[in-house]
Amino acid sequence: MKLEYSVSKEDYFRYCMYSYDHSDIAKKQVMMVRLVFAGVILLITLVALFFQLTDNPLLYSIILWIVCAALVANTKRSMRNTNEKQYRKQINDGRGSEFIGDYTLELSEDRLTLLMQSRKSEIDYNAVERVEQDEFCMYIYCGSMSAVLIPLSAFRDSHQREELLDDLKRKCPKIN
Repeated sequence: MKLEYSVSKEDYFRYCMYSYDHSDIAKKQVMMVRLVFAGVILLITLVALFFQLTDNPLLYSIILWIVCAALVANTKRSMRNTNEKQYRKQINDGRGSEFIGDYTLELSEDRLTLLMQSRKSEIDYNAVERVEQDEFCMYIYCGSMSAVLIPLSAFRDSHQREELLDDLKRKCPKIN
């Protein structure tokens, strides 16, 4: 099978966000920030209660914990929005430009061959760990953070996309 397609800045941005959304590291960062917020609020509450800094410690504690709940609830969205802005800026500044352009993907009997501009990558089927897709792109992962990005618009129809998936499932031992 041979597939010719283009990866745009928007496609690359979607890959960055998809990787962020599914990253174990990002999930751990969100958890750590949430724990820090809760710890700081707890510390402020205890200091205020211990030193009797307020006339109504119960009301003060309730207000602080409401603030903490709001911070914790918005942590993931806030961190995602920050990363989204950073990715957009970096891509507009030229980061990842080597991944943007025209591609040819060929499946032979023993490997994937990816041609882009003047570069050629050959990927053994044993290196393919998984195939994922969202509503915009298909990602053929060859490691935890390395993927072949194929916009779904590259396929003539869903039948061609299914044909590629079936070929990969047959040839890649790790995704069966």
